[in-house]
Amino acid sequence: MPGKSHRGAALALVLMASSAAVSAGTQAGQATDMALCEQSRSWSHANSTQATQIIPQVSERDGGRTYSFDLGGRGGLRSMTANCGLGSYAECSVDVTQADGASYQFSEISTFGLWETPQGLHLVYRIVAPKDEAASNKRRVVKVSNPPQEICNQIGDYSSLM
Repeated sequence: MPGKSHRGAALALVLMASSAAVSAGTQAGQATDMALCEQSRSWSHANSTQATQIIPQVSERDGGRTYSFDLGGRGGLRSMTANCGLGSYAECSVDVTQADGASYQFSEISTFGLWETPQGLHLVYRIVAPKDEAASNKRRVVKVSNPPQEICNQIGDYSSLM
């Protein structure tokens, strides 16, 4: 019987250690996400080495704009196209084609820029006409993935901005 209690204690220690490792990993991931959100404020400066903005081809059409990004394999993606309505916070239907030819879709708001970082491709949103410096510093960062993953949202509900 003593062997069973030692095995039980050992199992309990393994479970506690693995649960602590998962918790630490989650906390580290959240800290990295918040750091990425904070860093995104400086990406638009010319001397930023943390991220590169990917500039789309823009075409106008009746009732909206189309933003086409040729990604050439970046982040495992071939292309991304956003078909957006007109206006500062118009809805966009986004189509992403992966390097292997598979595709997926999602909807977003039209106030984004696409940025490449060491962590992948990210849509970065800002407030279009900020009323003060605090508002101009707010960001929403979404990792382009299937499904898209919100990294942070300092903006909150867009309905108060429209």
